Amino acid sequence: MRSKRRQKQKKADLQSFDDRCVLHDPLCCGRLVSVLLLAFAFGGINAKGDLAAAINELGGIAMGLMWPILGGYVAFSIADRPGLVPGMVAGMIASNMNAGFLGALLGGFLAGYTVQLLKKVLKLPPAFSGLLPVLILPVISVLFVGLIMKFVVGIPITALNEGITNWLTACQE
Repeated sequence: MRSKRRQKQKKADLQSFDDRCVLHDPLCCGRLVSVLLLAFAFGGINAKGDLAAAINELGGIAMGLMWPILGGYVAFSIADRPGLVPGMVAGMIASNMNAGFLGALLGGFLAGYTVQLLKKVLKLPPAFSGLLPVLILPVISVLFVGLIMKFVVGIPITALNEGITNWLTACQE
């Protein structure tokens, strides 16, 4: 009986993950628009001028948001609103460490399930229960997930990401 319930929960988690991960698509579109605009309006990717530089910078900023948003919405799909900020922080740490997609994905899962665990463990008096999803869960999980990502999970994921990149680069040569 318990295993069927667990299987249903896993299926619901994966479906929710699929539904929410579509939200990082606008970021890819932002970069695509900047590349196409530079290619067709300004004579190529190496176009000169202030406007071309500004458009290229905007595209880079949009791409830089992809990993934090991915991590945030993975955590959001698992833990609802209290998981959004911890997941975004985990995604930003993954981005800063060059852990890429794998780091943001793992960080989002870590943040989401950390918030889920904290929801079950932390019980407050009714007078303070409103603070739990808004303040207490995000703050505690940001601290925990941030430290785990920075010192435990991020390092091997970064090494794995760099190893895959180096291997793919070597395959091209």
